[in-house]
Amino acid sequence: MKSYKTELILFYVLCFISILPILFTRYYVTLDGSSHIYNANLIKSLVFQSDLETMKLFQINSIAVPNWMGHFIMAFLRIFLPAFLSEKILLLLYFILTPLFFRKFILLFNPSGKIFTYFIFLFTHNVLLYLGFFNMMLGIMFLFISIFYYHKYCQIFNLKRFIILTLLLLIVYFSHIMIFAITVCFLAILSFYISDIHSNNTLRKKILNRLMLLFLSALPSLILAFKYFILVDSIDEGEPQLPFVKLLTEFINVQPLLTLSGNNPWKIYTNILFILFTIIIISRIIVLVKKVIMAKGSNLRPKFKIPSFKVVCLLTSFVFLILYFILPNGMMISIRLLLLFYLFFVMWIALNEYPKWIHVLTF
Repeated sequence: MKSYKTELILFYVLCFISILPILFTRYYVTLDGSSHIYNANLIKSLVFQSDLETMKLFQINSIAVPNWMGHFIMAFLRIFLPAFLSEKILLLLYFILTPLFFRKFILLFNPSGKIFTYFIFLFTHNVLLYLGFFNMMLGIMFLFISIFYYHKYCQIFNLKRFIILTLLLLIVYFSHIMIFAITVCFLAILSFYISDIHSNNTLRKKILNRLMLLFLSALPSLILAFKYFILVDSIDEGEPQLPFVKLLTEFINVQPLLTLSGNNPWKIYTNILFILFTIIIISRIIVLVKKVIMAKGSNLRPKFKIPSFKVVCLLTSFVFLILYFILPNGMMISIRLLLLFYLFFVMWIALNEYPKWIHVLTF
């Protein structure tokens, strides 16, 4: 119990360290951050102040398009606070809640994976955040909140869970539509993972119950998404596909973490991280091979079986990796897909069991 408290304190210390750049600077400079603040000021003038001069030039979009969430949070905060503080609070929410709920979700499946949840601190400070893609980052934060809430509390259908899940999915939709699609798909898969069920009939009823809860909760957001795609031409031809060599180089360099500079002096750190990931994968393969050999040697049916949910996380990460290598780079989709690959890959890492030396090396 004492070691658990010590480790938990360490987690919170790292969480505090990760927000120091926000606490010790007046302005947290990102590429698009200033435009987000500007939009929040306009929304505040239109919605909360009914400013006539602003209303002559602007109006709220009648279509419920995504990417509203960050603007409206800052617009609301702007009623009480100056612009730079409203942005700071938004970013603090992201930097604190993202690792917290990532950890909470992982520990539901693997309480021994605490050390591996620390990887999330690296990936909260990513290149997309520093480009000012606040709404996608909020979408990722609410993705982790949603999957934690759904798996822990949405085992049965009731009104309270329906309302909360509906609100969470609406928030994800208004944060980022791609993250919303990923969230709904992931929750649908998560519906099949129910513990402490011994009867197949009961299990089927539980799964159908959860899927019904998810469908009804997602229905308002799905209707908005359908209407958005019908009324808005959101397809951007953008840039052509990046050269394979460049894609491979950015993959090995863990490019999402090279936030402020991609120059050689900084790549050594992300290269070390990539080597660590490789060592973890190799150690996992060795453990699995040993179990297979032991099972064959005893002439027994293999006792080990990778839980399907771990496989789902791994396959999800590789789907993003495949898309990363084959899709054109419209709307900077390549770096977005690479970030999503590493997020789900880290999730898979944290869900597995490893020898103690791997825990030490990772720490």
